[in-house]
Amino acid sequence: MNQKKFIHSKSPFNKILSIAQKPEISLSLRQLRQIGLESIVCALEAVLPQNLIESYVSISDDYLQIGSEKIFVTSFKKILILGGGKASGGMCQALLAILQDRFEISGLINIPYGQNIPDLLVSPQKKAKVNINFCAHPIPDESGLNGVQEMLSKLRNSSHDTLVITLISGGGSALMPYPAQGISLDEIKSVNRLLLKCGASIQEINCIRKHISNFKGGQLARVAAPRRIYSLIISDVVGNDLQTIASGPTVPDQSTFHMAKQISEKYQIFSKFPLSVQQRIDHGTEGCIPETPKPGADIFSSAKSFIIGSAETSANRVCRYLIDHQIIPHIFSHNLQGEAQLYGQNLISLIESYKNEERTTALIGTGEFTVKIHGNGVGGRNQEMLLGFLSYVSKNSDNVLGDIEFVIIAGAFDGIEGNSSAMGAIIDSESLQRMNALGLDPKLYLQNNDSYHFFQHLGDNLITGQTGTNVNDMVLILIKRKELKTSALTQLVQNKAPDHPTTQV
Repeated sequence: MNQKKFIHSKSPFNKILSIAQKPEISLSLRQLRQIGLESIVCALEAVLPQNLIESYVSISDDYLQIGSEKIFVTSFKKILILGGGKASGGMCQALLAILQDRFEISGLINIPYGQNIPDLLVSPQKKAKVNINFCAHPIPDESGLNGVQEMLSKLRNSSHDTLVITLISGGGSALMPYPAQGISLDEIKSVNRLLLKCGASIQEINCIRKHISNFKGGQLARVAAPRRIYSLIISDVVGNDLQTIASGPTVPDQSTFHMAKQISEKYQIFSKFPLSVQQRIDHGTEGCIPETPKPGADIFSSAKSFIIGSAETSANRVCRYLIDHQIIPHIFSHNLQGEAQLYGQNLISLIESYKNEERTTALIGTGEFTVKIHGNGVGGRNQEMLLGFLSYVSKNSDNVLGDIEFVIIAGAFDGIEGNSSAMGAIIDSESLQRMNALGLDPKLYLQNNDSYHFFQHLGDNLITGQTGTNVNDMVLILIKRKELKTSALTQLVQNKAPDHPTTQV
């Protein structure tokens, strides 16, 4: 394989590259692991908040430009910046760097504990001041609630000619709690714990969250009206559905109380909800409580939303990087969903369909799996998916993957998944040998949802810490026929590589 020098020498994510080089692994496979991990670093860099904001927001003497929208500076006197999410602190830093001291700016952003961001962001002459409020994720806490209350207070006390900019990213649902009347924060916590363990999708989880909140599901826009409100959003959900990202506080909501009850009954958790939550959902289905704001409502006439980054941004960057390394990329899905362990078991069929390619091939998928918790181990959805794959392959040792080398990397781009400290893990065509040499039984680890410790024994966890961004997860698979020598492979791919990525659904 004709490797090029990795150009991101100062990337904060380069520490994950060290696990590529294992002396017990063949040289060819080490090279494949290196390219795969470098691709993940590129993918992470592509969706760093500062890079996305800088490519989407600019300012001139006459107007502030957000995407294709031009907002004349004479049309507003002040800017109020609100929002929350895992990437929202970095988004705010980048936005203030662009706006500098051109305007009087205030605001508040809720972000997770542990991020390396000051609790007060200021412009050089301190004309702009935005508070950063640290709070809990994925189970909300009092600090998150206090932050939302302060946001709403700032909004209600602002003049109607204030320009409101909301910075929204994944994780915002938990980071911006505001229980509906009659429901306590402790009861919201109880509901969140049930939702996170039941195996529901993020769309289903957020449907319920929206209907027990006075902030989510377009209800922040309700308070903001008639002010102009521009939302800059980094998507972490399949399909980039605005009403699901952070539970859509500034956009119309098409979900209903009836849907919330159906979902909770589907996963057999409705009866486990606190009585106040059950009563609210029941009253909502009976029409006794107003629904969340729907499409066409007047409150959205001055609201505009822009997705400035998503998993597609990362996938496209990976494609360009792989093509530079003479590897043919295929985006096989932007809709990865379902139970993680089962998906891992079925992944072998996807790899088999590309095993006869005469060139090194990369398969790129984005989405988010779910995990039904039945043990008390440590892990996350991507680690569980990869462990499911290894468990299946270990029981089917006569599979037809023996004539290829492969690497599979799966990770959550916020840097931490599940209850583990890892973003995901990497496996390869020699993982079974290393697993067996260590006496590891993947089935036992799956039974306890303990994928993290399994990959810790192998030394193949991906550890980045909080990345400061959050888009959908990525699965990257590299496949290379063993019988192809490196020199012959390089020549073959140089002759056949396209100048743009191919896509397969």
